[in-house]
Amino acid sequence: MGSKFGILASTGNNIQTEGLMFYIDSSIKKSYPRTGTNVFNLASSSLTPTGSFINDTIYDSSTITPSYAFDGNGDRIQLIPNDLDFSSFTNGFTMSVWVKLGNNTQTGTYIYSRRNSANNNNIFSIIYGYVSQKYEIYNLSGLASQTLRTNSQITVSDTNWHNICYSVGSSARGYLDGILITDVSYGSTVTFSSSTGDNIIGDFGNGTNDVYGNIGSFHVYNQVL
Repeated sequence: MGSKFGILASTGNNIQTEGLMFYIDSSIKKSYPRTGTNVFNLASSSLTPTGSFINDTIYDSSTITPSYAFDGNGDRIQLIPNDLDFSSFTNGFTMSVWVKLGNNTQTGTYIYSRRNSANNNNIFSIIYGYVSQKYEIYNLSGLASQTLRTNSQITVSDTNWHNICYSVGSSARGYLDGILITDVSYGSTVTFSSSTGDNIIGDFGNGTNDVYGNIGSFHVYNQVL
């Protein structure tokens, strides 16, 4: 992955900052101040609320690093739709998320979901358990969705913390804990439709296909890393 790191002014953390468009991190008070339901995008200079807890989503300080806990029953973080516009990612993008599953038997769950404007399907998502114990990415525009999905599978069969990272441009690369697992070239950059639909961490939308477990930091870059 890339090497252009820098100190992020809002956190003091040394992370890759070039192309960073979206960053929430439950362990950092500026991203979640430990009270209320609002979460804040650390990549934004304004640090205005970017989303909020829905249902019983909680801040969980019992894990190795504080995280967001989802009980699998409608919990989610509802993000502001315009804060992640995939149609603007004309040079590809990278999404990285830390996940600790509550079990490895859950099926058809969504780690992240960006829905279409009609809010009845996805333009992009990270899913788990549609194929047993595998993460996949899924989209309905640009590249044929099934091709992208079947070539992005990352197997996780335990309930430990793992970093899941997908970098998608003219190829789709999937990393597990920094190790390259999938790398498939498509010859042209994957593109996405514009959407005003829901933008969600933790389920498909409206309390369906909910993840059971914990989610930590979540980064999105407007480039391939």
